[in-house]
Amino acid sequence: MVSAVIIFCNEIEFLAEAVDSVYAQTMTDWELLLVDDGSTDGSSQLAAQLAAERPGQVRHLHHPDGRTRGMSASRNLGVRAATGRYIAYLDGDDRWLPEKLERQLALLGEHPEAGIVYGPLRRWYSWTGRPAERERDDLYGIHGDGYTLQPGSLFEPPELVALLVRHKDLVPSGAMFERALFLDVGGAEDEFTDNYEDAVVFVKMGLRAAAYCGDDSWYLYRQYPRPDDRRRRAAGRPDADRLRGDEARLRFLDWVDGYLAAEGVASPVLRAAIRDARRQILNPGRHRLQRSLRRGSRLARRLVTGAGGPSRAP
Repeated sequence: MVSAVIIFCNEIEFLAEAVDSVYAQTMTDWELLLVDDGSTDGSSQLAAQLAAERPGQVRHLHHPDGRTRGMSASRNLGVRAATGRYIAYLDGDDRWLPEKLERQLALLGEHPEAGIVYGPLRRWYSWTGRPAERERDDLYGIHGDGYTLQPGSLFEPPELVALLVRHKDLVPSGAMFERALFLDVGGAEDEFTDNYEDAVVFVKMGLRAAAYCGDDSWYLYRQYPRPDDRRRRAAGRPDADRLRGDEARLRFLDWVDGYLAAEGVASPVLRAAIRDARRQILNPGRHRLQRSLRRGSRLARRLVTGAGGPSRAP
């Protein structure tokens, strides 16, 4: 029913833990594809051993040339080799909670109009066992720039795309989606080897299919004591996209703009989202002012149309 796809590059420290969280799923109709993106630290050997222990259920894949090709090319390799109806991603240093697959399949059954289901990530600081980190765990993926996502919401096309374009922290996370949908839109874009590779895919799928955001979090997103530690761990990716911050976001927005034009999508809502996102980067002062004005306008409307029905504005 579900193909779990773990892409990894030099994750020897945590890969077995990630795989164990797949083995622990309460829903057992799954296969696991371990996609090696050119590891050099022994995680390739570990993946081969795991596949040998569960032939037919766990597979070890790598690029034909054995080189590091980046996150998009690795996800494409895994999904195209998969046989499940649905796909679920897991990074090689993260974990799923045991009911993850069972609950998401149930939500897809309850919302058959959705081709994508997801929920907030739990940013997992407490994995270190340090007392100071225990209070830092929180939910990620529901708060954007001046916007809070309402879990339990169904987003019809292109609502999800407008959200994730305008708010960089609202890219769907811990998702499950139809394999056929991923293939129909052409999969991931190989040029995005690192940053925004997931956002690109959800733009393409979110134009075609509805997405449901659940209330629960089933994904533990490992956080490191220093922000750059996750990047350092992937230092074995010599071809990784090294764009960071605003530069990477502007490149993503340029790609969205070009993709909409190529697909003939003339949506005023999406064009406005792109303009707003660019303004956040290129003219943050103006963006903050406009956000304040919008917030004031909403407050005024609530005061005018408050309890007891419409009232006359002063």
